[in-house]
Amino acid sequence: MSRFNYKEYSEQLENSLEGLRAKNRELKAQIKALKILAMKAEIESLRTQIIPKEQNLAGTAYRVHCVARERGEFPDYWHKDFATMKEAKNYMKKINSKNTSPTAPDYYEQAERIEKVEVTEDNK
Repeated sequence: MSRFNYKEYSEQLENSLEGLRAKNRELKAQIKALKILAMKAEIESLRTQIIPKEQNLAGTAYRVHCVARERGEFPDYWHKDFATMKEAKNYMKKINSKNTSPTAPDYYEQAERIEKVEVTEDNK
């Protein structure tokens, strides 16, 4: 009858656990990279939306000023104009609703403020 070797079994378990931890770190990094790519794609889709002709913004508009930040990169600023304050606030809420992390993530977007502007062909 052979004796069970607890020390050897414990070492095997520890090696298996370390392998799982390494795989977990790798998967977390991949998830973070995918989230960043998804957020960047969403920014581009929001930026390229065309305002319908019925929302012709000649005259007064409500401009939402936004920023995208990625760790180690310069911030990227943009703005989007809306016909009503309500639309501007809804857009601002949509952008900022994704900022739920208690710490600053590697990539995030933020709608900073709403400004009432007079839109002309020069400042669209």
